[in-house]
Amino acid sequence: MKKKNPRKSNSNDTNISIENPTREEDLRLITERLEKILSNRGTRSIASGSISHIKHIAALQVHYGGGERGNIISAILSLFGNYWSSAILTILQQGELRPSTVRRIFSTLTPQQPISQRMLTYNLRLLEEYGLVERTVLPSRLAHVEYRLTKPGREISTLIDEVIQCITENSEYIINAMENVAEKSI
Repeated sequence: MKKKNPRKSNSNDTNISIENPTREEDLRLITERLEKILSNRGTRSIASGSISHIKHIAALQVHYGGGERGNIISAILSLFGNYWSSAILTILQQGELRPSTVRRIFSTLTPQQPISQRMLTYNLRLLEEYGLVERTVLPSRLAHVEYRLTKPGREISTLIDEVIQCITENSEYIINAMENVAEKSI
């Protein structure tokens, strides 16, 4: 009985099955597959301009896309969809803040939806785990902690600000599009 080659993939298969690959082999196979997908869709002109960006994403996926470290790209991008994390990153642009101050700012900005202490602690620890905020324990009679943005945290919080600005500038268009889709579904 002949064994199937695990490196061979069906042309319609978007998954790549590789046993014990090297990172270079994995990257090469992913890049080839992406180029094939884009060229089959008639997007060669777009693909040629952005293929280096796609190769960069593929390289990050191969390097960080599994194992103990998890998928770093998905993990960081998921923070954009997490209301509390995005808001904490934006609030910490003010500088080093104690968790109680961050919580009071939340209560002032959204009194109808205050953050619980548990949720605040969870999100601060998550952001610290991803290296976006830094926790400093200040020694005093009653020790307390402060959080501040790291360099990547500042860069990502700036991107969040840009997304918010874009949404604000295009809010009328977005609302109209949402209303049009709602009308079509009735």
